[in-house]
Amino acid sequence: PRVQVTRLVLMASAPVGTKNHVAQKLMPLFQDPELVIDEQFVQVWQKRVMQNAEAVPDWFKSVVLRESLKVPKEVWRATLEAMAADDHLDALGNIKAKTVLLLGDQDRLHPTVDAQALAARIPDAKVRDVRNAGCVPHWDNPEAVAAEINELVLGRA
Repeated sequence: PRVQVTRLVLMASAPVGTKNHVAQKLMPLFQDPELVIDEQFVQVWQKRVMQNAEAVPDWFKSVVLRESLKVPKEVWRATLEAMAADDHLDALGNIKAKTVLLLGDQDRLHPTVDAQALAARIPDAKVRDVRNAGCVPHWDNPEAVAAEINELVLGRA
């Protein structure tokens, strides 16, 4: 059976990766044959994406570190390459669901202008900032993200 989506939440999204300055800046790093994905690298990565690290429990950070270390460098690189090459602007107008784009107010990877560009192309979309959050707002401020999702689901967003 086909399911119709009536509500949609997008977090930390960009309309076109080819214009995402941070993704483009990171490409050479992941193409460097000398790059080693080790504990120090993953810890620095975590600090850069988490803007409210003190709100994230230590056990969760440990799980993210442990699981991130299992990912081969080639997968990190391929993921970033796919993200940097992504262009889904033409498909955005096909979204019929009421949409909320949640953006961490301190997100360095996805600037507000990206979220606004997405919202402008999705017929029933709005951008909502998540305070004290970076590009993983559900880690940095899960209560605020849950509240936004509740508002959307209950039809108040």
